[in-house]
Amino acid sequence: MKNTKLKNAREKAGLTQVKVANHVGITEVSYQNYESGERIPRADIAILIADTLGIKSYKRFKELFGAATPDNTKEPDGNQTK
Repeated sequence: MKNTKLKNAREKAGLTQVKVANHVGITEVSYQNYESGERIPRADIAILIADTLGIKSYKRFKELFGAATPDNTKEPDGNQTK
């Protein structure tokens, strides 16, 4: 399933796939795979991508990448989500 939210966030930030990939330290093909939905980034890479795109809230991060914790019912601080 294509990750159009990730693509939209990148475009809103005014960045190309190449610029995001270079800033994060991954190949352009790897980043393209994340946007196309072929692959899901590891948590550390997802955090770097979010930082590069200016994503600051956990809620927005989850919208782009899904759960960032093994138990996706908890926020990073351990509180339950609604």
